[in-house]
Amino acid sequence: MNSCGHCACFMCAVLITGIIGQSQRLVDGTSRYNGRVEIFYNKTWNTVCNDRMDKKEAQVICKMLGFNSSRALVVRTEMYKEGSGPILLDEVQCQGSETSLTQCQHDGFYKHDCYHYEDLAIICSRQPERLHLATLDRGRVQILLEGEWYTVCIPDVHIARVLCRQLGQPSAAAVPLKTISSGPYVGTKLMSGLKCNGQENSIIDCDQTTFNNEEWRSKICTSDSDYSGVLCVDSPPLFILVNEGRYPVMERTNVTLTCMSELWPNVANYTWPETAGAVAIENDLIIENVKRTHNGEQVQCLAVSSDGVILSSDTFTLQVYYYPIITIQMSSTRSAIVFAHIYQVRKGQNTTFSCDAVSNPLPASITWSGRVNSTTGQLRIIAAEAGRHNGVYTCTVVTKTVDDDERLPLKASRRLIIDVKDNWTKANTDLSHFTKTCRDTFPW
Repeated sequence: MNSCGHCACFMCAVLITGIIGQSQRLVDGTSRYNGRVEIFYNKTWNTVCNDRMDKKEAQVICKMLGFNSSRALVVRTEMYKEGSGPILLDEVQCQGSETSLTQCQHDGFYKHDCYHYEDLAIICSRQPERLHLATLDRGRVQILLEGEWYTVCIPDVHIARVLCRQLGQPSAAAVPLKTISSGPYVGTKLMSGLKCNGQENSIIDCDQTTFNNEEWRSKICTSDSDYSGVLCVDSPPLFILVNEGRYPVMERTNVTLTCMSELWPNVANYTWPETAGAVAIENDLIIENVKRTHNGEQVQCLAVSSDGVILSSDTFTLQVYYYPIITIQMSSTRSAIVFAHIYQVRKGQNTTFSCDAVSNPLPASITWSGRVNSTTGQLRIIAAEAGRHNGVYTCTVVTKTVDDDERLPLKASRRLIIDVKDNWTKANTDLSHFTKTCRDTFPW
């Protein structure tokens, strides 16, 4: 197999010579593992029509290109653009053991009734897929295949239950969400026509509908609502969705929680017995200016169905990302806090300033900068001396990142002034020069 490395747009990402002197490639993809299929035959590059294609044909192509053939998907042409030039094959049907598409049953070279919007495109995945759910048990689902994130189409309960099972969530009564926004899309929409029976352990284990037949048309997910996400439950209660963007919610934003039921659409008399101090308006719960104290708060909603059944949601625990709250402690007894941000240290003394923080996500790094630097959260002043240690120091805390969330990491800083004195008392301290510097530089 020959790889051309970093060709623009992966136009020649993968080339391999077949057993009858042909070469195959994936083009216009986002990596060497996906794109439109083209075969070099009769001195030119040709596309292949996707009529009747499913996983078996995708597996043959991935194997032909030297990739793992078991985790392959046929996808819609529009994911990787239409091709041009001749269409070599149509109505291709493989058993799965072939080493080239030309060994599969087909209508013959250049015999077809296709247009380029039907060009065959595939994804070859070598590693097990990774799934991400927008919240703990509900929301939009993303899948990671060969380093690329895709948003998953969930047109029916069978796919919903397989996804929830694979995510380790309750799945017996899992349903697609089609009425509420589940946050922004991540990556490309995965247009694959997956067909599950609901018992599979992995979404990639599901079959694919044969392209361009009636069943395929029912599962191609042309509506944005097909990508709204999933609710993972074992029983059909009401459920609570977060309507604004990604979850967990962000400190200092406004958020609306909505009480919904996919299984009982005709419900009324919504009530919120637990509100976390928010304002309830029918089936909406509005939180203005989310605070870190909302993290861990619980909410719950009730409603009555059209046939008089009282419905109850599970208790929903709010998760809030909030900026680091920094505290600084000083170890030496020969030092004093003159103001909230000014520390006086006796000449010659050893003093340690410890910076700590609480945040969500947890801190990933705590560093000090100033005339002495540190990456451990501990600022050590050894044998304090005015000429070497007087000045402004900054503790900076950066949180961890989670699931490629573009809002993270969060960052906060706290500053202090160190003033080294030969002999000092709180009453006679003159720090006017430091106070001026501080006020000119930082808005204390």
